[in-house]
Amino acid sequence: MSTPVIDVAQTVPTDDLRNVPQLVRRRATEHPDAVAFSVHRGEATVDVTGAEFLADVESLAKGLIAHGLQPGDHVAVMSATRYEWTVCDFAILFAGGVVVPVYETNTVGQTAFVLQDSGAVAAFAEGGRHVKVVTEAAAQAGVELSAIWRMHGSSDLDDLRALGAGVSDEDLLARSDLATPDTIASLVYTSGTTAEPRGAAITHRNLAHLAVNVIETLQDILFEGASTVLLLPLAHILARFVQLGAYVSGTRITHVRDASRVIPILAAARPTMMVVVPRVMAKVLAGVRKSATEKKLGKVFDRAEHDAIEWGRHLEAVQEGRKGRTPLSLRLRHTLFDKLFYARIRSTLGGNLGTLVSGAAPLDQQLAYFFRGVGIEVLEGYGLTETTAPVTVNRPGASVIGGVGTLVPGSTLKIAEDDEILVKGIGVFAGYHHGDGDEFDADGFFRTGDLGRVDHHGRLFITGRAKDMIITDSGKNVSPQKWQGVLERDALVANAVVIGDRRPHLAALLVVDPAGVADWASANNRPDLATRWAKPGQLPGEKITDPQLLTALEHLVDRANAQVSNAERVRHWVAVAADVSEDAGYVTPTMKLKRQKFLDAMSPVIEEIYS
Repeated sequence: MSTPVIDVAQTVPTDDLRNVPQLVRRRATEHPDAVAFSVHRGEATVDVTGAEFLADVESLAKGLIAHGLQPGDHVAVMSATRYEWTVCDFAILFAGGVVVPVYETNTVGQTAFVLQDSGAVAAFAEGGRHVKVVTEAAAQAGVELSAIWRMHGSSDLDDLRALGAGVSDEDLLARSDLATPDTIASLVYTSGTTAEPRGAAITHRNLAHLAVNVIETLQDILFEGASTVLLLPLAHILARFVQLGAYVSGTRITHVRDASRVIPILAAARPTMMVVVPRVMAKVLAGVRKSATEKKLGKVFDRAEHDAIEWGRHLEAVQEGRKGRTPLSLRLRHTLFDKLFYARIRSTLGGNLGTLVSGAAPLDQQLAYFFRGVGIEVLEGYGLTETTAPVTVNRPGASVIGGVGTLVPGSTLKIAEDDEILVKGIGVFAGYHHGDGDEFDADGFFRTGDLGRVDHHGRLFITGRAKDMIITDSGKNVSPQKWQGVLERDALVANAVVIGDRRPHLAALLVVDPAGVADWASANNRPDLATRWAKPGQLPGEKITDPQLLTALEHLVDRANAQVSNAERVRHWVAVAADVSEDAGYVTPTMKLKRQKFLDAMSPVIEEIYS
């Protein structure tokens, strides 16, 4: 039975808020001298005020207008996270265009699909490699781009600004005022549950109206004078939404292009809050553990880690009114470990970090309790590309680990009879580009494909995923169908199943096809394998160890890896001979694999892979 509809009204009126450019201008006009960004240029760090940022955006927008960009034209942006990405993003919106982010790790083929499907007319690309990918992708897709501007290491952006010198402020204002709340601001491509990505149409209402309401909700962490370091890729809607919210709230932003070099940046930026994927937290913990081990303090840190988790649980219990008697020994050890380890962890993260917001991937509860025990509160939220990121979020001082918080203002949620989470509101997108609208139900709710429940406090808990999307612990959304399809098209493989949910990288389980193996054995003069698995046993089955057969399978894996991006490639795989027939209960009558049941049966093999 479905739950009652939960509805949370907007807390900030938005009747007079037309679009994103209006919101950006308002901030720069009201606080022109406040530092908006700290930008790394060579070895130096330069502070950029709100007025300077607006001037950067407007001059580039004028260049786009002079170049011939028309209202509604789509412009692709392919770059790692950097200040120039942000300037190009807003400049396209100011010029009346639609931003089409492209992950910098995309292959030529993936980029070609985005360019063709979106109908992009021009592109910004970070460096020479990105220009090359976009150029080859456009040729492959048969897309004629009017320009590909290089964002770094050339004068392209300066030349574009110079081109716009003749465009008046009045003309620019008229262009940026054309967009209404329902005008599409960005097409963000998400893998969804199909082999090809789909462009989620994000409107100005989604971005601007949701941003001001979330800022009001999270004013304890998004406020004038706060600071954040942005690690997430700006091609991800979460990063762009966080950036808009931070800018409008007066939170200074420092971009990090290369996450491996973030530690010295944290020391300089001294962030008060950060939005991260769980893998970043896991790496911090692993780094501290490694350092302790090298200093012969491994066993001491094991106890410190355990006590931090227990202290985090204690703090949550106090918050929730479930306070029990805290052992004096735990208090004393926590004080000692704070001097030995916890204070150093806080110092490594800049020394001023009070809150981590975890998003884009499921959060391990032990990890969250550890950081809370160390002195950094972790707020988990839930959302998708199609909801412009946040649907729910835990609030500072009211965070319950394991839940993903309560609804953000301007949102409505219900749980369907099959436990699917359905949402609508100011953050829910307009639909898929070239879509047919079947992503919405008859009442206009977006079907998330995720399963959940809501407790009596209105907190949402995610219980599963109806779709087969894999979210790695770095927050990368991976749709495995294309990779699996390459393997399953070969007679040797009956089923290929990519795994990696909450894991550091992708792996795969391959179930060989007995008939296919028999044919392969005959063709390769291997009569000993012709009938070896004619009657395969129950799962998890017999692991394939024959070198020649493994080599043949490895060629298939290599072929599949060559057709996907780096993030979608499988690093490790295991082949087994096992009965996954309908009679065995592992496939449906239409021969679709019952994925979760299969994975449960294969859990010993999966743990072996990741051990």
